[in-house]
Amino acid sequence: MTKTDKIFRALFVALAVGLGWGIRGHFGGSTGAMFPGAMLGLSFAYVSGQRSMFHLMPILGALSAWLISRGGTMTYGLLHGYAASGPPALWYNYAYGFLMLILQGGSWGIFGTAAIALLLEKKSIKLIEIVSLAGFVYLFGWIFSLIIVKWSGFHINPPRGDSLVNHFGGAIGLIIWLAHSKRMYALRGALIGFVGFGLGMSIGRMNANILDYFHIPINSWNVMEITCGAMGGFLFTFFMLERNFAEPQLGKPLLRTAASVGMIFILGIIPLLQWIGTNKQEIQDMQAKLETWGFINAPSIAGNTIIGIKITLLVGFVFGVVWIFLYFKDKKQFAWFPVMALGLTIMFIDLFTRLYFYYPPPQKGYIDMRTCTIGIYLLMAVYIAIREWRYPHTTGEFNDEKTEKVPWKIWLLTTFFAYLVMLFVSGFTNTELMKRKISNTRFPVWNRMNDGPFEERDSIEHNHEPLKK
Repeated sequence: MTKTDKIFRALFVALAVGLGWGIRGHFGGSTGAMFPGAMLGLSFAYVSGQRSMFHLMPILGALSAWLISRGGTMTYGLLHGYAASGPPALWYNYAYGFLMLILQGGSWGIFGTAAIALLLEKKSIKLIEIVSLAGFVYLFGWIFSLIIVKWSGFHINPPRGDSLVNHFGGAIGLIIWLAHSKRMYALRGALIGFVGFGLGMSIGRMNANILDYFHIPINSWNVMEITCGAMGGFLFTFFMLERNFAEPQLGKPLLRTAASVGMIFILGIIPLLQWIGTNKQEIQDMQAKLETWGFINAPSIAGNTIIGIKITLLVGFVFGVVWIFLYFKDKKQFAWFPVMALGLTIMFIDLFTRLYFYYPPPQKGYIDMRTCTIGIYLLMAVYIAIREWRYPHTTGEFNDEKTEKVPWKIWLLTTFFAYLVMLFVSGFTNTELMKRKISNTRFPVWNRMNDGPFEERDSIEHNHEPLKK
């Protein structure tokens, strides 16, 4: 596998996870995060080109979906406000925001990437080790929350919750356990997952701020989310390939059962959960939106849209059955199928739910991010077409020894340098605080969405010197 080949494989995973994270933002919560999590496990298995990974694909996808979904319990909307803050707020507001976003994105991605890598270790993990690992994660999460939140009284983004503290503590416990157990490939996956998704979320916010600064009409929130998924997926794949993945160690009956459950869960249950988790008020407002847009037959269109969603959900389960057939017939050449099937199913659920096909004409120059997600999906299809008919995924020479090394110092320095770059760029782009809808300063605490405009009294109430107007 050449370096160029590895880059293209990593780019496909970047597209897949970026698509997942971009659409995930429209659903939110833990169930929404299952989509990018599953896309990470599935696409990584696909680009490996190895038969063993085809057999592990359902388990990798389901495990990654479940563990990355845990990050959906964290709240981070106000952290993006801190990172977008500008005058009269001072520089340490966005410095705090970007730092927290690195920790947020990293704590979100690390458990899924560590699980994938741990499952692919040469030495299979035992049940007692799983219990020990879970104990470390929960213990460190509890200790961090106890010290930072309860004893110190520090809150990450009031009035929101502090679950980030618990997740970050758990991530530290995970890293310590992996290092002590000498699970080096899993440790490598955990750290690059933390760095990749941490930088992805923070750099995504910087990109959104830049677009806002140049008044480019686009949904900057989706820009952040797609960047987060794309960067996390790319870096994880780039640094975790070139390894000879062994056949699953599970007994054949257990493997067949786990794989079957995983396939139905990924292609059938996950799309269903996205729909169930959709804001019910938004569904009820479909007709009202259509009437506002001038559709006389709004009730009929809304009803047909709901039917379209239900048909899409049914198709998802059909896709699951097709995948089971391909899996047990050992059709490795169709390893791309579950990636594209899941992406297509949830993309259409999103398009139907948001009434994409009935949108009024956008303002001139506006970049519709849902159109961009369709473009991402088509790029994925082009990649697969080229790979399957022209340049197939060959395994090449493996370098297992290289993938056992963990260059944590280089990754840490790179992350710190990227953080400094974010602060430097923000010094130019984070201006005109009053025009930012999501702006929020940390020092003093102020949430424009709740408390109104920033005034001198806010500084006085929080024992700060009054700011000059």
